[in-house]
Amino acid sequence: DESPSGEASPAPAPAPSVGALDGSEVAKAASPEEHADAPAPAPAPTADEGHPLAGLAEQLQPLLAPPIIKDVCGSVQTMLDSAIKQVEVEPRVIEVVTPDSAPVQVDGDQHENFELLLKLVGAGENVFMSGPAGSGKTTGAKNVAEALGMDLIVQPVALDKFEATGFVDAGGSYRESAVYRWATSEKPALLLLDEVDGWMPQALVALNPILDNRLGIFPGGQQFEIDPRHRVIATANTWGLGADAEYVGRNRLDAASLDRFGARIGWGYDEKFERKLVKAKFGHEVGKVAVDASLTVRKRLKDTGTKVLWGPRQTIGLAARLAAKFTLAEAFEVSALAQLADANRKRILEGIAGVS
Repeated sequence: DESPSGEASPAPAPAPSVGALDGSEVAKAASPEEHADAPAPAPAPTADEGHPLAGLAEQLQPLLAPPIIKDVCGSVQTMLDSAIKQVEVEPRVIEVVTPDSAPVQVDGDQHENFELLLKLVGAGENVFMSGPAGSGKTTGAKNVAEALGMDLIVQPVALDKFEATGFVDAGGSYRESAVYRWATSEKPALLLLDEVDGWMPQALVALNPILDNRLGIFPGGQQFEIDPRHRVIATANTWGLGADAEYVGRNRLDAASLDRFGARIGWGYDEKFERKLVKAKFGHEVGKVAVDASLTVRKRLKDTGTKVLWGPRQTIGLAARLAAKFTLAEAFEVSALAQLADANRKRILEGIAGVS
């Protein structure tokens, strides 16, 4: 275009790019006067007082104002990390009413199915827990016993009925079993039948009167009523229906024995609980790196159908090695992934920071 005088108008100066602004121009661009007419920022959302995230919105409010020069990303990440830590360490309180005692309160982090397990045991049910190796079944049983003020008595795998009931030796003396110690305990006790799908079926059948009617029948003519306050949990990697592709050493249990367990719970991997446990044991930073990498590997193994058992024990192993100053790549070298061919292992680990 031309001016009224006929002379060409000078071209407008190009606006400087953000990267080209010097300090004075940045200050000018960010000055409050330049934004006097700008609409006021929307009020930050509020959080309930006492909530772990309460106050986070107020801390973020300055970052929602007209542009100011500050490391926004770093500030937000710091605040989010702090808020996440608060949420992760906040325990939940579980209250359970049992027929034999006053209401029970349990503080602290537990498996997602712990409350259900506690209620069932408290109500007097025989409980069958099935879950993959390392999912925390024994820990769950131990925590139930503590919560209910019971002694925990563990009966390991029984390959014949005498390992479960005890026996009379050649000298005429009775050799008691863990089941017998539970049956005769004066204090309320929780019997844990460990890895019960690895038992010989006949051994478990020998306990049917005990499981059903709390009638103790033991070698040497011993027969007596068992304290009704006593409880029973059985743990297994299967549902007692026989071996599968992963748990090849498991037996099919007698239907009459399985019928003694009216309550059955699947006890899978609780990844939120796993994350909290590992961070509590090894610290936030080491725990985060180990858990993030481990859960990525677990998902890829599942998605690709790769037959490697990757449970919380592998996560804990990674964290322990990182705490001992292994690199993440070194930590994985001696993990369960060592059984894979190099190409398959690289495919599972591809893209994980600190490995490839």
